[in-house]
Amino acid sequence: MLRAWTEACEHQLKFVVSAEADLLEIENLLAEAKIQTAPENILLMPEGREQTRLHALAPQVVEWCKIRGWRFCARLHIDLFGNKRGT
Repeated sequence: MLRAWTEACEHQLKFVVSAEADLLEIENLLAEAKIQTAPENILLMPEGREQTRLHALAPQVVEWCKIRGWRFCARLHIDLFGNKRGT
């Protein structure tokens, strides 16, 4: 179903990551589902609910994105409002 959606529609695939092992899981998911998409359609977002965690992980996530041609996506709502429901 995911492959059909990516073939039929403009899309971005956003993944939350916290470790390099997550990248292998993403790559395996794309391969198993036979999803062929432009690298810029894949976005990585650091996992975390606190600014300190997100800011600590962000530089590594940016590097992973640069290596693969993927895009970085910040959790701006955490920076602006903290870990609050409804933001």
